[in-house]
This record gives sequence, C-alpha cells and structure tokens, in this order.
Amino acid sequence: MATDPLDVVAWSSLTGDHRHLAVINAAGTAAKYRKDVGLFGAMAVPDQSGWQAAAELTRDGGIFGVFQADVEAPTDPQWEVLFSEPVDQFVAGTMRAIDAEPLADGAEIVPLGEPHVEDMVALTKLTEPGPFKPGTISMGDYFGILHGGRLLAMAGQRFRPEGYIEVSAVCTHPDGRRRGYGAALTRYNVDRIRAEGREAILHTRWNNDGARRLYEAMGFRFRRKVDVVVARRLPAD
Repeated sequence: MATDPLDVVAWSSLTGDHRHLAVINAAGTAAKYRKDVGLFGAMAVPDQSGWQAAAELTRDGGIFGVFQADVEAPTDPQWEVLFSEPVDQFVAGTMRAIDAEPLADGAEIVPLGEPHVEDMVALTKLTEPGPFKPGTISMGDYFGILHGGRLLAMAGQRFRPEGYIEVSAVCTHPDGRRRGYGAALTRYNVDRIRAEGREAILHTRWNNDGARRLYEAMGFRFRRKVDVVVARRLPAD
C-alpha cells in the first residue's frame, strides 16, 4: 500500500482523524464513512481483493466510492460502476494568507453549523462541487457568506490525511458570483488549516481547466492525479 497520505487521502482520514466517523471491516482492509456522512471509502489495497473487502461494508443497493491513487475498477458482476474518473490534486504550497480587503457588499465570512445544513445541502445540489450530505459537516469546519439571510457561498474542510486537510465544497450561488467569494473562502480555510500546523490540499475534476488556472494563480501547485471510482453493490443472483 502507498505510504504517502496524499496518495490515500480517504484511507489516511478514515484510519486517523476520522476514525470516529468510520465503519471498518473486521480484517481492517476496507473502511467507509457512515452513510449520513458521505459515500467515500478506501481500501488497504485498491485492487479486486479490496472490492471484496468493501462488499463486507456495503449492502445490496449500497454505494461505495473509493478516493485514492491507482484504484482498479471492480470487475466482479456484483458491482455496477457508476463513476470512474481521475481528479487533480493540489497542495497549497506558496499560497498566501487570507486577503485583508473587505468582501463585496460588506459581506462577512461566518461559521456554518446545524442550523445551516438545509441551505448547505441545497447550495451543493445547485452548484455540484461534489457529494455533500447532511452529516458531511461533521468532517470539519465549514464557513459561508450570507447576504440578506441567504447562503451565497460556502467552503469547508473534508478529508484529513496525516499532515494535511482538504478544502472542499467550494461553491457559490449564481446570485453571488463574480464577487470573489470562492477565493476568499478558500484562502480563509487555508489560513485556518495552517494555524493547525497542517497544509491545505484540494481536488478538482481533471478536465476543469478553469479551476486549475484559478488555483494555480492563487498559489496552489498540482501534485498528481488521484482516482475516484464509485460503484453500487448489486443483489446476488
């Protein structure tokens, strides 16, 4: 198994900081987040034996998403592959600290919690930054920008591999775009992550050239591609 935590971001998180959110099989060879938290999991060895281990944690009709490097898609007919695609992984690197300039319209960055979950789920469904469930907020701190009581933008912290924290769910409502909200929230999270003595990472779709240019301009550096394979376990014949 790869030893660099950035190659096994979900595994390092599930067996480390997020152990309290994890379901792990008896042999300790597969792990997944609780259903209310997220669909992602990981395997000690991301090959066909890993999918056999993942089946122990996934009921018929259940979904298991693997987020780590060099994942083999399942070949066993008990699995239906729903999504298989690499994502680009970035490390904050030379990214500078949070801007001191005020946000547009006097908006402020505020912590998000249980009272905001319904709005957070609605915003992520609208903008599709990646999977987000009501329990996802238990993975880390989330912050947003509210204007007139409406959640216009958000970003937070998801995977916590050893030494790093992932900035995730960066999204902005169409009514709040072109105001720098996404960049401000990203920098805010990076600043807080570094205050913990860790470094920030993030992931984008491999073909999202606009996001790549933006994050590189902000100081993030591309590290490598990481595989995401999501499959549904089918009922046995």
